Amino acid sequence: MNGLKHGHGKWKKKQADEFGNTKCNSYEGLYQYDKKHGYGVFEWESGNRYEGNYLEDERHGYGVMKWTDESTYMGIWDQGIQHGVGVMVFPDDVKRAGIFEENVFKESLKRKD
Repeated sequence: MNGLKHGHGKWKKKQADEFGNTKCNSYEGLYQYDKKHGYGVFEWESGNRYEGNYLEDERHGYGVMKWTDESTYMGIWDQGIQHGVGVMVFPDDVKRAGIFEENVFKESLKRKD
């Protein structure tokens, strides 16, 4: 579409370096007018991984972020940040479920008995 990525596609930051290192940032998923838009998977060179929805190049809607320290966030994203209902699971298996605002856990979900 006029040279812009549109539909399903793949992107890699670089190929193997002079030492044969093939780790790099990569994305596979949907594009709209050259921006990540819809479902996709982004993997950082560090090993961190996001799998979920995008809106105009930003993590948006439901998604799962896994960090190399084995922390995981499963929940709502807004303009690239954790913002809404979510669950954060830490490497020691401690879980925080509730409301996140601008990447900060704010309050636990209330249970109805």
